[in-house]
Parts: sequence; C-alpha cells; structure tokens
Amino acid sequence: MLKKILLLALLPAIAFAEELPAPVKAIEKQGITIIKTFDAPGGMKGYLGKYQDMGVTIYLTPDGKHAISGYMY
Repeated sequence: MLKKILLLALLPAIAFAEELPAPVKAIEKQGITIIKTFDAPGGMKGYLGKYQDMGVTIYLTPDGKHAISGYMY
C-alpha cells in the first residue's frame, strides 16, 4: 500500500522528466502546478496547469522565450 501511495505521489515528477523552459518555471514559481504538456497551434507548446483547484492554460512561444497564460480562440 505504501509503495502505491509513493508511486502516485511521484507521478507528476516522472511525467516531467524533461526540464521546463525558464518562462514556464517562472509561472510555476507563482504557485501553479504543471500537470501536462500538449501541442498547441502556431508552433507553440501548451502546458496544462492547476492553481487553487482551477485549470490554467499556458502557451510557450515557438522561440521558447515567453509564456502566455489564458484562452486561445
């Protein structure tokens, strides 16, 4: 049972074995937990996050220098 709990606790760390880009790390430092990545339109990379039990969507610009949080229409 303890092994199962430990494994579940480590899943977010395992999912992000890759290093997060600096702009996304800066947003993470504000208390947002990054849950997963996804392919976004326009050559951007998307990140799904959680802040105070609410979903947050973050987009990383193709050059990797800027992150944008919000909706994309």
